[in-house]
Amino acid sequence: MSTSNSSLPRLPPTHTISRRPILHPAIADPHAGPTVAKCVYVSRRTPLMSAVKRVKKLLAQIEKRASDRAKGERGSTAPSRGRGRGRGSGQPPSVRQVNAVLARDGEEVLVKASGRAMDQALKVAEWFREREKDVLCNVDVRYGNVAVVDDIVEVEGGSEADMDGDGEDDGDKEGEGQSSEMLGMDPGETTLELMGDTTVTSVIEETVFTDHNNNNDENENDNKDQDQDQDPTKPPHQQDSTEPVNNTRKRKRRKRPVYDADDIPEARMRWIKTIEVAVSLRT
Repeated sequence: MSTSNSSLPRLPPTHTISRRPILHPAIADPHAGPTVAKCVYVSRRTPLMSAVKRVKKLLAQIEKRASDRAKGERGSTAPSRGRGRGRGSGQPPSVRQVNAVLARDGEEVLVKASGRAMDQALKVAEWFREREKDVLCNVDVRYGNVAVVDDIVEVEGGSEADMDGDGEDDGDKEGEGQSSEMLGMDPGETTLELMGDTTVTSVIEETVFTDHNNNNDENENDNKDQDQDQDPTKPPHQQDSTEPVNNTRKRKRRKRPVYDADDIPEARMRWIKTIEVAVSLRT
C-alpha cells in the first residue's frame, strides 16, 4: 500500500478542511507491568524538560520493578538455612541480576510525535543520548507513517462576502460620477475647450511636431554611428551587443482541478509522518 499523498483536486471557495485529532490508546499506568507499553505523547508546544522528566519517572519505575523481580527470583531460588534467610531476607539483589531482568523484559519508554512535533521528539532523543548524566540509556529512533482523515465542511457566508465586495465597487463608481457633476464638466471635455482658447493648442501642436522631428534626426545619427562601429567582416550574430540577454524561462504552475459542486466528498484521507523515540535502560 502506497503511503505517499496523491495530488487531490482543490476545494471550491465555499468549502474548507477540518482536521480530526489523531486517535491513540489511553495512557498506561506507570506501575503497569512490562507487557504494557509506556508512551509519552509530545506536541509542538510541549516543553523539552517536561517531556524529559516524564520519561525519567517512567524509567525509574522500570528499574524498581526489575529490582523487585530480581529480588523475588533470588529469594525463591536460594536455599533456606535458618530464620531470616531465603525468600524475603531483605538482601538487595546484585547489579548483574537486575541487568539480567532488564535485558530479558526489554521494557522501554516510547516518545511519540507526528507532523511538526517531530522536531520536539528528536530534541528529547538528543538529550538522553548526549546530555543526560543521571541515567545511562539506549536511544533508538524509528520513523513511520499513519493515515488520518480530514472532514470537508461548508463555509458559512462565503457568497455574502463576494456580494459585499461588489457593493463597495459600485459605491466608488457613484462617487466618481458625483464629483464630475459637481465640477460642471462632461467626462470628455477639457479645460482648454471650456475656455475656448485655440491659440494655445496650436502652439502646443507646433512645439510637439518640432520636437518629434528633432528626435528623428538624432535617432538617424545614432544609427549611423552604430553602423560605423560594427565590423562588416563579422556575421550579425557575432556583433557586440550592449543589451542583456535573458535566457531564463518562467515555469508555469499547473493548477489542480477543482471539485464539481455535486462531487465534493464529505471526508478524505491523507498520510502524515510519525516518529517514535524508544528510551531504555542500559544493561
